[in-house]
Amino acid sequence: MFVHQGRYVSISVPGHNICPVPLRWLATLGLPDAPRYEPLIVGIPRNASRTPSPGPDVDASDTADSTDSTHNADNAATVEMELRGLVASVPFAKIVQGVRIGTPSTAAPGGTSPHIVVEADNDVFYVASTLPSTAGAIALRRLDPAIAQDNRCIDLYWQHWRRSGTFPYPIGTADSYRNATHHRQILDRCLRADPASSAATMGDVDPFDIVSSRQAQRDYIDTCRSSLFKRRAFDPVEHEFDLRIYQTLLGNTHVFRIGDRWNLELPSGIRDLRKHLLMSNLAFARLGHHRCMQTVYFSLSGGRRVQDMKLAIHDLMGDDDEITLGNVRFICAKRRLERLGVTRDRLTAGATHVDLPELASSPLHRHVRTTDAEQLVAAVVEHDMRRVPMVTDIHVNSLLDTCDSCASSLSILQTLTGCPITFVYHQPYGVHRANATEGIVRAMQTLAVTARQLQWHWALGEIPAMTPLARKLIEPALVQMLTHMLFASHTDSEAREALKIQCNAHYLQVLSALLTTGALRAQSVVEMLASPTGLRYLSQLGRRVGQGFALGRRWAGLTQALLDAGQPRDALIRLLLTKPDGLCRNFYVELLDAVHLRGIDCRNALLARLSAQGLRPAYAQIVEMMGHVRGVGLRLRLGMAASRASAALALDKRLPAQAFRQAVELLRDTALNRLQAERLAAGLREIMPVVTVDEQRRFRASLADEVKRAWRDILPGEDPPSTLLRELLDDAAPAFRSALVNLRGEAIRTLIDDTTQAYVRFLDENPDAAPEAVQREFDRQYELAKARYREIVDDDPPSAASRQAAQHVASQASTSAEAAKAGRAATTAASVAAAKTQATRVAAEPARKAAVQRADEARQIALAAFEASEAKARERAKSAKEMATQATQATQATQATLTARAHCARETAASQATTAALTARSDARHGSDIATLERRLNDLKQERRQIGLHDAAASETRERKREPAV
Repeated sequence: MFVHQGRYVSISVPGHNICPVPLRWLATLGLPDAPRYEPLIVGIPRNASRTPSPGPDVDASDTADSTDSTHNADNAATVEMELRGLVASVPFAKIVQGVRIGTPSTAAPGGTSPHIVVEADNDVFYVASTLPSTAGAIALRRLDPAIAQDNRCIDLYWQHWRRSGTFPYPIGTADSYRNATHHRQILDRCLRADPASSAATMGDVDPFDIVSSRQAQRDYIDTCRSSLFKRRAFDPVEHEFDLRIYQTLLGNTHVFRIGDRWNLELPSGIRDLRKHLLMSNLAFARLGHHRCMQTVYFSLSGGRRVQDMKLAIHDLMGDDDEITLGNVRFICAKRRLERLGVTRDRLTAGATHVDLPELASSPLHRHVRTTDAEQLVAAVVEHDMRRVPMVTDIHVNSLLDTCDSCASSLSILQTLTGCPITFVYHQPYGVHRANATEGIVRAMQTLAVTARQLQWHWALGEIPAMTPLARKLIEPALVQMLTHMLFASHTDSEAREALKIQCNAHYLQVLSALLTTGALRAQSVVEMLASPTGLRYLSQLGRRVGQGFALGRRWAGLTQALLDAGQPRDALIRLLLTKPDGLCRNFYVELLDAVHLRGIDCRNALLARLSAQGLRPAYAQIVEMMGHVRGVGLRLRLGMAASRASAALALDKRLPAQAFRQAVELLRDTALNRLQAERLAAGLREIMPVVTVDEQRRFRASLADEVKRAWRDILPGEDPPSTLLRELLDDAAPAFRSALVNLRGEAIRTLIDDTTQAYVRFLDENPDAAPEAVQREFDRQYELAKARYREIVDDDPPSAASRQAAQHVASQASTSAEAAKAGRAATTAASVAAAKTQATRVAAEPARKAAVQRADEARQIALAAFEASEAKARERAKSAKEMATQATQATQATQATLTARAHCARETAASQATTAALTARSDARHGSDIATLERRLNDLKQERRQIGLHDAAASETRERKREPAV
C-alpha cells in the first residue's frame, strides 16, 4: 500500500494496476480517510542531468535581441530523487524527477544550485536546502504556497517543466508566443529609453517565462495594462459619446436612464444587459481620423453560442459588414473576418493575437481567448490600418474589464499602430454573484463580489456607498463560513486548503483597508468579534494564524488598524482572552497549543508583534479571565514564546485599492468554478466505481459455479471446500478489476472530465445565474453522468474478463481436485495397508493370548511359591521371636528368683535379729511378748514356704521351656 494522487492505493499483482484502498481497511489499520503528508521527509539523489528547455520555434527575425531569446537552462537540472517518509504509518518509497533551481548568484562554487524542488504528489512540493557532494540522504522541507519565497520555488519548478516541453497541457501556440515575446522586448526598450519611467525593465527575464512562469507573466500583464495611454472606469459625463454608440448598437430599449443614472453605469444594469447578450461581452473601438471621421469596430465575444445573435445595428446593416450613419462608420468585426475568409487564419493568428495559458498545476478547463471581443476588434483594426494609417487616437470601450490575454493584445495594438489607446470598462472582471450551492464557495464569492464593488466605489471616491457593502463582511453567516474554512480538512485537496487560508488572509486585509478608509467603524468590527460567532472565529484563527506568514501578517495588520482607529488595548486583550462556547478555547491558548514547525511557522514572531502593539496580556488580566492556576501557565508560555522570536512579524501594509484588487484577483471566477467542479467530480467518483456491486456479485457467483463444475468433473457428487472457493475468488478479483479498469476506466475518467467541464462551462457562461439555477444544472449534469455511466457499464459487460477469470479459477479448481483425488488415493492405500496389518494382528491374537495365559500361569505359580516361602519365613521368624521372648522371660524369672532369695535372706537375718531382740526384750519385760513373737515367727515361716513354692513353680516353667528348644 502506498499513496498516489492524494489517496491510499494498492497494486494488484496479476495486472499491476493501481486500486484504491477501501475505507474499511483504513479504519482497520487506524489510518485517516485522507493521507497526511509529513512536513519533513528524506530524499536520496540518484542522478542528475542537464535538461535543455527549448521554447516554441521562433524566427530570429522576430526577435530584436538574440541574447534575450536564449533560455538560461544551465541554471536548472533534472535530479532523480527517491523520497521516503512521505506519510506516517505508511512506509513506502517514491522516485520522482526533481529540479535543481537557482541563479548563478546562489549557485555552488561548481556552478550547481543548492536547491532541489520535487513534487511528491499533486500540489505537494518539497525543497532540499543543501545538496551534498556525495549521493547521501538529505532532508526536504514541505513548501507552503502562502509564503512568498516558497511560492517562488514552486513557480520555478513549473517554469522548468514547461520549458522542457513535458508539461501536461499546451502552453499556447507559437504565434502567440512570438507576439508576446516580441512585444515584451519592445516594451523593455521603451522603458529603458524613457528616463522618467519608474517601471522595472524585464531585460533580465527569459522571454519564454511569459508562458511558463506565473510571476513573469504577472509582471508582463501589469506592464501591458500600465502601458495603455489611459485606463479607467466608465463615466457617463466624460464618455457621453460612448453612450450614443451603445444606443446605436443596442437600441434605446437596452440603453436607458434609471432615475438620474444610466443603466450602463449600474452593476444591475450591466447584469441585465449581459443576460440579453447571452452572457457575452460587447466591445468596440472608436478610431479618430484627421478629417473628423469616426470609425467604430464592434464585436461580441463568444463562439457558437452567439453566432446567430443580432444587435439592433445589424438590422440596419442587412447582410453587409459595415454601415455609415452621419459621420460615424460602423464595422462588424466578425462579419469583416467572414468576408476576409481567405486571410481569416492569418487574422486570428496575426500580430495582435495573444492566448496566454493559465499557469495552474492542473486546470480543469482552459479558456480560449481567441474569440474575445477585444481580440477580434484588435485583429480587424490592425488589418485595416495598413490601408488607412492616418488615425489620431483609438478609444476602446468594453462592458467587462480585459482579461490578461486581451490586455496584452490591446497593448500590442498600441505598439504596432503608434496610436495611444484609451480603454474604458463598465464592470470589473471577476465574480458577479454569489450563487454557489456550497457554503464555503458561496462565502468566497460573497467576499469577491464585495471586494469588486468596493474597488469600484473606491475608484470613484464614493466612500458612503462603501459602508453598506462593508457591513456585509461582518455578518454572522459570512463569519461562520470563514470559520469553517479555518478548520483543517484532511479530505480537501491541497489547492482547496490553500485557497481557504488565502481567502481568510485577504478577508482580514480587506477589513483593515475598510478601517483605514473609514467605511467601516472599528467598534462594529469589535462587536462582531465579541459575538459568539466572532469568538469562535478568533479561536480557529488562533489555531491557524501561527502556521503561515501571510495569515499572521494580515491579522497583525488588522489589530494595528483597530488600535489606530482608537480601540482601547484592554478591550482587545479581553477579546483575545475570552473563551467561546463549546470545546473551543481562547485565541492565545489555541495559538500556543497549535501544531507548528520550528523555522517555518510565525507563531513566536506574531507573539512578538502583538507584544510590541501592547496586546500581550498582563498577569492580572489573565487571572481575571482564566483564574490563577491556568493563568500562571499561560503567562509563562507567552513570555517564553515571545522571547524566542528573532524579530517581530513585519506588518503587511497595503493601500485600499491594492487590498481590494488582490482579493478580486485571488477569488477569480475560474478558481471558484474549479472548486465547484471539484465537488461535482468527487460526487461522480463516489457513484461511478469501475466495478459495480452487482457485477462483483455476478462475478463471484459465476466463479463459484465454475469451481463447483470443475470440482465435480473430477470428484462427482461432491462440493469444493469453502476455504478453497474463498481463496480462488480472492485471487481472481484483482485481475478481474484490472481488466475492467483497462476496459472502462479511461471512459469513466473521460466522462467525469467532460461532465465537470460542461458544468464549468455553464458557470462561466452564466455568472449571474440564480443559486436555484446552479443547483438545477448541478443535478442535471449529475443525472446525465449517471445515465452515461450506466450506458458505459451496459455497453461494456465484463464477459471477456469474467470468462478469462472463470477459466483461470476452473483450471486451479481442477488442479486442486486432482490433488484432492490423489490425496484420497494415497489415503486409501494407507488404509489398505493398515487393514492388512490389523488382519495379521487378529490372526496372531490366539497364540498371543495363549502365551500370555501361560505367562500368567507361570507368574501365578511363581507368585504362589514366593508367597509360600514368604509364609514359611514369617513362621520361622515368628517362632524365633517367641523363643527370644521366652528366653527373655526366663531370664527375668531367674532374676526375680534371685531377688526373692536375697530378700528372704535379708528377711531371715532380720527375723533372727528380731528374734534375738524379742528374746532380749522378753527377757527384759518378763516374757510378755512371747506369744507375739511366736505369731511373727509363724508368719515368717509361712512366707518362706510360699517362696519355696514360687521357686518350685519357676523351676518347672524353666524346665518346660527348655524342652522345645532342645
